[in-house]
Amino acid sequence: VFYPHWVKYKDEIGKMVLARKAAGVHSESKVQDEAGNGYYKSTITGKHGSIRLLLGPNSGYNTTPQGYKLAYKGGNFAMYYTTTQPEVPVLNITPSTTYKTATYTVEMSAVALSGNPVISYTLDGSDPKTSSTKMTYSGAFTVQGTVTVKAVATLNGASSAVQSATYTYQEPQATPLTVKFMPPTTWEKVYLYAWNGASLGAWPGMEWKTKDSDGWLY
Repeated sequence: VFYPHWVKYKDEIGKMVLARKAAGVHSESKVQDEAGNGYYKSTITGKHGSIRLLLGPNSGYNTTPQGYKLAYKGGNFAMYYTTTQPEVPVLNITPSTTYKTATYTVEMSAVALSGNPVISYTLDGSDPKTSSTKMTYSGAFTVQGTVTVKAVATLNGASSAVQSATYTYQEPQATPLTVKFMPPTTWEKVYLYAWNGASLGAWPGMEWKTKDSDGWLY
C-alpha cells in the first residue's frame, strides 16, 4: 500500500485496518492459506478473533463464511472478520497547526466496520459528547483566529476517543527581511525570484546588483 492508494481508498483501507485491529492480528499471527485456479484463501488468527481473506473470482468471496462478518468487499475479493472485542469507530481530524491565511480549512472523517459513524464537534473547547454547543459534522469547514476543535465519532452507542486539535493564527511577517547571497566569482549575474512573482517580477526575477562591504549581494 503506497501513499496514493491511501489517499484514494482511505475509507476502504481503513475498514480493513480496523478488521485487523478488531481481530488482534499482529506480525506473528498464525496464517493458514491455500491457492488454486483463480483463487487464494487465507485465515489469520489474532488475539481477539480471526480474519478470512478470499481473493480471486473462484474464491467464493461473495459468500460470508459462517460466524464471520464482512469488513470490506471489492473487485473479486473480500475480507471477513470475527472479534470478541467491542467495536468502536476511528476518527481522523486535520492535525493541529499554525496558519497565516485569513481562514483555515478543517476536515474530519470516521470509519467503522459496520455503519456510518456520526461525528460531533465543538469549537469552544467543551466536551463534544455532552456539550450543548456541539455540532454534527457534515463536511469541511473553515475557522478564523486561534480555535480548538474537539471531536468524537459515535456509532451504535460506541464512541471513539475524543480528539483535540488547535489551529493557531499567526500574523504574517510584517517587518522587512534582508536576504544575502555570496555569488561564485565566475558568475556574471545573479537574479532573485519569488514564487508569487508579486514583488520581483516574472522569471528569472530581479537582478541583484547591490553589495555590502564584504561582497555579499543583499
